[in-house]
Amino acid sequence: ASRGCPFSCSYCISSTFEGVRYFPMERVKSDLLKLINAGVKQVKFVDRTFNCNNRRAKEIIRYVIENSKKTNFHFEAAGDLFDDELIRLLLRAPEGIIQLEIGVQSINTQTHSEIRRKTDINKLFDNVRKLRSKDNIHIHLDLIAGLPYETCERFKDSFNEVFSLRAKEVQLGFLKMLRGTNLRK
Repeated sequence: ASRGCPFSCSYCISSTFEGVRYFPMERVKSDLLKLINAGVKQVKFVDRTFNCNNRRAKEIIRYVIENSKKTNFHFEAAGDLFDDELIRLLLRAPEGIIQLEIGVQSINTQTHSEIRRKTDINKLFDNVRKLRSKDNIHIHLDLIAGLPYETCERFKDSFNEVFSLRAKEVQLGFLKMLRGTNLRK
């Protein structure tokens, strides 16, 4: 539904491009309907931050809920950007339709500052708890090992805090020094 990212996290390849480009909503809906009608089991949105525009995110989620038969939809989302209306909408989704991948990366504010990641960890955690309240959405939370200021002890704290949210999965990635990123420079 979109390409690019509004953020500039210094480890991410998306930070090497500026801005977000959106596909026309009618095209998105038309493409989704073709995939649903073809019986596709899972559609993975590759949008870097699916919910960076909550109005569009709500429209797509509403469309998916209204039209999905058995197709599962995977979205990469920023957990602190969900508003209450979007959370209520997600909680209405039938079980198995929605899958969210939420990047926490670290709970260390010094790390977030160093990597230029703007995340309200408290709001992210609150929103994940709200989304987990009904257990209809498959949630997995991402962490990255090896970020600046993430000692073994601090990473353990991040892991334990994220694990305590009881998401379906905790995904552990290792920092990659991607060409062109500020972190590599």
